[in-house]
Amino acid sequence: MNKKNVFVFTIIILVSCHNNNTCMGESEDRHLKPKLAPCIEEAFAYYIGSEDDHDTSYFYMMSFSKGEPGCPENDTMLSFCKYHDNMLAIGLRGITNIGEYKLLVFDDKNVGKDFYNLDSLRAVDLGCCGLSYNEDIADCCTYVLDGSMYLNIWGIQPDDYVPIKIR
Repeated sequence: MNKKNVFVFTIIILVSCHNNNTCMGESEDRHLKPKLAPCIEEAFAYYIGSEDDHDTSYFYMMSFSKGEPGCPENDTMLSFCKYHDNMLAIGLRGITNIGEYKLLVFDDKNVGKDFYNLDSLRAVDLGCCGLSYNEDIADCCTYVLDGSMYLNIWGIQPDDYVPIKIR
């Protein structure tokens, strides 16, 4: 093999490596950001574990709110409930899964944006007839993100509850 062929072959390999690194770096960046913060998954797991009638066919909802009546103005509230068609559904961002559970994400004021990856949510039409929901209004579990480093259950905390660290 002459020097000219070796030089051309080396250039082709270097260009290929550069393109691969760039593509791999972009791909890795997209996959590094989780669809939900780990503390959200832990909070949902606690909620599901305390539900009497949890079912993967139901749609659950996660909603973020701030400045609700009866709550300090600076506190961000996070609620999990089974979706019901009579619930006021404002600010639907999309749908995601936690394990086999389908989770509708509502965030009207965009206060929970640091806890979910908007790019990983799928669009959903609440008007479609395929949403499974609980016939009864379900109990909700509401957490408060009060500026501390933990998610705490709003109101009286059960004895077995351990505050969830926000990472």
